[in-house]
Amino acid sequence: MKANRKILLTTAFAALSLAAFLGGCKKDDFVQVDGVCPIVLSTDPANLETGVALNKIITVTFNEEMNPATITQASIIIQAGTAAVLGTVTYNGFTATFTPAAPLAINTTYTGTVTTAVKDKNGNALQADYVWTFSTGSTLSPVVISTDPANNATGVPLNKTVTATFNMPMNPLTINTTTFKLMQGATAVAGIVTYSGNTASFTPTAPLTLNTLYTATITTGAKNTVGTSLAANYVWSFTT
Repeated sequence: MKANRKILLTTAFAALSLAAFLGGCKKDDFVQVDGVCPIVLSTDPANLETGVALNKIITVTFNEEMNPATITQASIIIQAGTAAVLGTVTYNGFTATFTPAAPLAINTTYTGTVTTAVKDKNGNALQADYVWTFSTGSTLSPVVISTDPANNATGVPLNKTVTATFNMPMNPLTINTTTFKLMQGATAVAGIVTYSGNTASFTPTAPLTLNTLYTATITTGAKNTVGTSLAANYVWSFTT
């Protein structure tokens, strides 16, 4: 009996260990096979790089071979503010390449995004969007690189704290209810704004309204620690 029990316990432990090993990487509707999640190892230009050449060809290098069919203009995105940069996306070896259709603009901050639509050859997806910024000038402007809720999100909880994360440290004195606004139509939502790390948070003083569209805005009054403002207001919407 004891021997059988020991075998059962050993088998159960092995099964749990295997499940933990396999469960580390999402693969559509089921668990991945090889235990390796795709990640972005490096970009060129690098994150926060300045003085980037206007004829720059942008590259993203992964830790493993990816499925070329998932490396597209929809999954490798370059933006100046909210405007998408036109270009051609190719893939070779471990590296995706974005070649702009026209020279980059002078003294402009760009945001690059590798979305979770990219997958490796086994179908394992990137676990979160990879976002980085660079500038063709000597100064890198602050940029909102992610929000929670995301733009156009639906089913947002009524007790949601709305956050915006920047690409660099900001001046906390410029992150307030004047520069971080939440609106329900033309009506301002009352709330408290805080700042920690690179993230600003808007906590409504009362629960949000069910089945309602909200619009959040970070204005150009938000500045980084050396006084550089956002290049333009950053606006996004979500629905409860």
